Amino acid sequence: MIHPIAASSRTIACRDCDALLSVPPRIRATFHCPRCHSVVVRHGAGGLDSALAFYLTASIFFIVANLFPIVQIEAGGITVQTTLIGAARALQVEHMTLIALVVILTTVVVPTIELFCTTLVLLIAKTRHPLDALAYFFRLRQMLKPWNMVEIFILGALVAIVKLGGLASVVLGTGLWSLSVFMIAHAAASHRFDPLEFWSEIRKSL
Repeated sequence: MIHPIAASSRTIACRDCDALLSVPPRIRATFHCPRCHSVVVRHGAGGLDSALAFYLTASIFFIVANLFPIVQIEAGGITVQTTLIGAARALQVEHMTLIALVVILTTVVVPTIELFCTTLVLLIAKTRHPLDALAYFFRLRQMLKPWNMVEIFILGALVAIVKLGGLASVVLGTGLWSLSVFMIAHAAASHRFDPLEFWSEIRKSL
């Protein structure tokens, strides 16, 4: 036992070292594990309201990113522009089907499902109307989160744009700018989303 357990405290296992810790029920600061120093409870202003706002913002910009071209290339009088899905199709046309599948899954399908699941469970927590499928959506969100690789796609796209800069005229499209804003909003949302606070809200509704 790492920390004495008070009657008014809640007992939580550290997700990294499994130490049993006594955490105050109304903690107003970030609580670190005294054994491995990882964050056990992160308190942020706004709580679930803030997380929901960031996730809704990320969803809007992600939709825009998929509707508008990410880049426009002009060379030899020929102009070509493509969207995220168009980039995957171009890879498939070049007989790189497996790479195209990875791109479409990690940059479109997985982020879409993760955004939907997280926004849904946060809305359920706010309205205090838990559904039987709530745990399923939460587990699906936790399982898919590591496969959200939009950041890697952006990095690869920027490297390619820099290399093409000397060969053609490259214009960053609305889709790429929207993806950049999505990354920032999604990172902020993930930082604000505390699973422990989420389940506390669910318990209040029961």
